[in-house]
Order: sequence, then structure tokens, then C-alpha cells
Amino acid sequence: MQENEENQSAERRIIPWMDGELEVEQKENRGWEGILYRRLDRQGYILAFLEWRNGGYLERFRPIYGDELAAWLDAGKPD
Repeated sequence: MQENEENQSAERRIIPWMDGELEVEQKENRGWEGILYRRLDRQGYILAFLEWRNGGYLERFRPIYGDELAAWLDAGKPD
């Protein structure tokens, strides 16, 4: 039941991905470190981060997996 409540309050958005769009749901926000999103097509996770370009910040996205993903997911668990 608690997981359903968390899913309802999580931010969902559509991001540009490859040559199309991808629907994602926010899982963990670490401010300047990035935001972890779960792909709603069940194909894994995406990390959003800011990159300095031409005098401003550009939001970028990349896949995240393995030990790096495990660290993000573990950090989001309550103690």
C-alpha cells in the first residue's frame, strides 16, 4: 500500500530520449548531483544532470546501471 502512495506522489514527466520521447518517474533527487528517474517502459533507469554549455546549464540524460545505480537506490532507502 505504501509503495502505491509513493508512486502516486512521484513526479512523472516526458523527456527527450534518442530520436523520440520517454516517460519517466522520479525516484531520487540529489540536487546538483542529479535526479534518478525510473523508465516507465520498464527498461531501467535514467540519470538527469546539469551540464554547463554556452554560458548556461543544459539538462542532460544518460542510462545508469550496475554499482552506480545500486548506490543511488541504497541512498534513497530509509535507515
